[in-house]
Amino acid sequence: MADLTGNPGLKYLLEISAPTDLLRGAINGSRVEYNSSLSQCDRILSKELTDNLYKVQNITQDQILNLRTGYNPLVQVNNGFDLALVLTRISSQLHPIALECSMGAKQVYSHFYNLIIDVNGYNVKPYVLNLFYNFGHMYDSAIDIYFFWS
Repeated sequence: MADLTGNPGLKYLLEISAPTDLLRGAINGSRVEYNSSLSQCDRILSKELTDNLYKVQNITQDQILNLRTGYNPLVQVNNGFDLALVLTRISSQLHPIALECSMGAKQVYSHFYNLIIDVNGYNVKPYVLNLFYNFGHMYDSAIDIYFFWS
């Protein structure tokens, strides 16, 4: 693997937990009030899915190393059962992930729909004022993103 010490952002994007961490960041960034569904979704993604994916990676690496350094069929069978158990845990969590994350997304969508449509009533003025008054903060964020990737 290439040396990524000069680019910490790319190094973390290549980890196994990167997709779930990005999803968790989007979930936590869109949280406007306490939402039990979003909290459950975040917990399941961080604890169940990511930890079990690391276990799958470790078991698979152990199986490959066992094949290269003297084949032991008992170790392979043991690792196969461990891998089947972890994959079963992952597949059993797919329904709760889909349910909790979609319920939380519906609540966030309804909050922003209420804010944009019902409260402001398609009034563009608050958004234009927010754009101009917060331009400095957005510029600073853009600079931070640029330095994160460079």
